Amino acid sequence: MSELPVILRAENLAKSFRLADQSIVVLRGLNLELRPGDFSSIRGESGSGKSTLLNLLSGLEQPDTGGIWWNGEEVTHLSPSALATRRARHLGLVFQSYHLVPELNVLENIHLASRIAGKFDAAARARALELLRRVGLEHRLQGLPSRLSGGERQRVAVARALINQPAVVLADEPTGNLDEATAESVLHLIVEVCAEQGAALLLVTHNPEFASRARLQLRLRGGMLEPA
Repeated sequence: MSELPVILRAENLAKSFRLADQSIVVLRGLNLELRPGDFSSIRGESGSGKSTLLNLLSGLEQPDTGGIWWNGEEVTHLSPSALATRRARHLGLVFQSYHLVPELNVLENIHLASRIAGKFDAAARARALELLRRVGLEHRLQGLPSRLSGGERQRVAVARALINQPAVVLADEPTGNLDEATAESVLHLIVEVCAEQGAALLLVTHNPEFASRARLQLRLRGGMLEPA
C-alpha cells in the first residue's frame, strides 16, 4: 500500500516577536507533517510557542521564514481572502476560548463556517443538525452563546470545526476551560469524529493523560518539536 499523502506540511518555520528593543525567538527551523488519520499531540511549557505554532499552521499568523502547505499547495503568501476560503475548506479549528459570535445562535454559528467555505447548501444544513445531535445540543439550536455553559459553548465550537469535513483539525487546549468530566467527553467527541472522517488531528494540551492518547506525542522545546 502506498504511503498516505501529506495534507499539512510545515518546513523550516521560524517566528520571532519584538519586545521593547529585544527579539524573542519562539520557533526556529520547525518541521511537521500530517497525513490522513494521524493523531498527534504537542505539549510544552507556557510561552513555548504552542499557540503560535497552531496560528502559523492555520494561516492566522505569518512565519518570518519557512513555508506551509495544505494538500500540497503552499499557502504562506496567499491573500487574506483566499487564505480564509481555503482555511474554511481544509481546516477545522477548536480554541480554548470558543470564539463563537455572540450575536448568532447555535445553528447560525455552525453555519458560519459553511458560508465562509462556500458550502452552505442542503447537505451542510443536514450535517449541522446531525453534528448538534452528536454533541447533545439539538435542543439548543436557537440559543445564544451567552445562555450556554462553557461545555456547551465548546461543543458548538467542535461542531463548527467539523461542519465542512476538514482534512485537518487543529485543537488548541480545547478542554482547558472545562471541568474534568466535560473535558473528557469533549475530547472523546473530537477524537471519535476525526477518526470517522479520516481527518488528521493535532492536539495542543497541558494534560499529560490526554496527550498520551495520541499515536505521535511531541514536545515543543527551544522552538523545535521533539519526541515527548
